[in-house]
Amino acid sequence: MTDIKNLTVLPRPRSAWQAMDAGFTLARAHYIPMVLMWLGFSLPVFIVCIAIQFWTGWGFMLVIWWWFKPLYELPILFFLSRALFSEQLSIKQAWTQTLRHFWTLFKTYLTLSRFSTARSVTYSVVFLEMLPRKKRSTRIQTLTAVKTRHYLLMLACLHIEFVLAYAIITLVGALFFASAIADIDWTVFFESVDQPAVQNWMTAASITTLIAAALVAPFYVAGGFLIYINRRMQLEAWDIEHRFRRFKVKALQTGAIAGMFVVALLLSAHEPAIADDRVPNIMSPSEAYQSITDILEHEDFGSTKTQLVPRNKNPNEDDEDNKPDLSFLEWFADSASSLATIFKVILWVVVAIFLGLLIYTLFQFKQSFTRPSALSRISPEGEDAQSHPLTQDLPIDIVGEAERLLNDGQRRQALSVLFRGALRSVMDEHELKIASGATETDCQATVTKVASEQQSSTFTRLLSVWQREAYANQPQPEESIRALINDWKSAFAQHRQPNSGNITS
Repeated sequence: MTDIKNLTVLPRPRSAWQAMDAGFTLARAHYIPMVLMWLGFSLPVFIVCIAIQFWTGWGFMLVIWWWFKPLYELPILFFLSRALFSEQLSIKQAWTQTLRHFWTLFKTYLTLSRFSTARSVTYSVVFLEMLPRKKRSTRIQTLTAVKTRHYLLMLACLHIEFVLAYAIITLVGALFFASAIADIDWTVFFESVDQPAVQNWMTAASITTLIAAALVAPFYVAGGFLIYINRRMQLEAWDIEHRFRRFKVKALQTGAIAGMFVVALLLSAHEPAIADDRVPNIMSPSEAYQSITDILEHEDFGSTKTQLVPRNKNPNEDDEDNKPDLSFLEWFADSASSLATIFKVILWVVVAIFLGLLIYTLFQFKQSFTRPSALSRISPEGEDAQSHPLTQDLPIDIVGEAERLLNDGQRRQALSVLFRGALRSVMDEHELKIASGATETDCQATVTKVASEQQSSTFTRLLSVWQREAYANQPQPEESIRALINDWKSAFAQHRQPNSGNITS
């Protein structure tokens, strides 16, 4: 059974960063054996995945190798659990223990727990404490109740691994395979990876990934393991137990010497007893009674007094004031957490604004659908043929007035009389109501819905000629206007109910 007096790391509470640093120091002391342990499982799986990928073309085989990373890290954990207490565990024994716990590994870190960012810390709870499932969950919650920074350890090691992989392949390629790089047609790299040169470089990239992972894995496992040990020190007071054990030995030695010295003094003492010296100073009963009476009769007895005195500063407050500032990484982690919270709030505000605009837009669409149309016959805002502004002040003889204006060269006025007269004729015939602000195109849409085919055709041609003459400043031929007058007679003259009044153009 392990004993904390054999710890190779000083048992004292540390911060998460200090625990990681202690783990890295422990990893450097046993670096070569741990790399060999990691390669013992990783390399065979990697070779099998590469072989299957070459033979079958399955590009996802390297993902399978990555998925089994917890298997490669387990022997390092067993090795560190013994090395921390000054015990030796051979590579063969570490591999044997890993195979013995493979089923537990498969049920945990090779399934859903593979995506856990706290694997470096919780690894030890699963495989070293060997607790039942419910107790294990409670234990993990207790250990991770404070900031252990395990996720930052994972991110840092992951980035270092990528940087190492790219650095190795870039350095080797630039030094020894510069001509091979020039032979690769990089323009079609993403379209076709069947080129032999591309295949070779993909294999080389996979190998450098394996090397980089092997170099970083001992630090990742050792850092997480020391975070776990640090939490146990904090919860179980290993530092106090360790100090008491040292204090006990020293206390026994010092106590024996002090006891012998006291006995020697007592044996050699010839002075009179202390009690005999104090006898003359003891008061008689009457003197004691008088002294007590004087104290009770004194004016200060039984009274209260308030006095302000300066307060001495607690020594612990000095320690608090002299605490060093947080490290850069801790500040960065807290800042990242604050930024994430702010970003989340901004995102929810944007979502709320978007929903508000969506509801407002739908409400506006609903109003436009439910609002009465300007051309609706039942619209309370509509005007009939007798009150509509376009049908006012028309002459009695529409055709005669249009011919007179045309003969006088007033083509625009003639077309205006024809258009407004046609509109009034259709409104009278079909009892239409049109909004006073309706445009000429709106009037055309209403007329074509209810008028006859001849009326619709004549009204459309009349509107087209009127718009070119009035708005486009394109003088229309007199023959076209006379043709419209003749068509107007057959289409609208028999239905018109003219108002009396003067002509306005």
